[in-house]
Amino acid sequence: MLLPTDFGAALLGDTWNETRDLLLLAVVAQVGPGLAVGPAAVLYAFGKTRLTFWINLFFVPFLLACPVTGLFVGGAKGVVVGNIIVF
Repeated sequence: MLLPTDFGAALLGDTWNETRDLLLLAVVAQVGPGLAVGPAAVLYAFGKTRLTFWINLFFVPFLLACPVTGLFVGGAKGVVVGNIIVF
């Protein structure tokens, strides 16, 4: 994102134009899981692994449904937005 466009085109070739549009969204999509690591680590440290299991089990349908729905609605950009919505 900070490098010149020619660098991205040299690195990824013809796919750079589509990738450039998704790059910022992909970075934002990684913030959600990154923020979830801290609270999960605290729960593990307190011996609440069973609770984290149930929390993760609750999120599984959303982790599957939101990106797939996003794919049908908005293509590749919809998949990334679906991941953002989950977190």
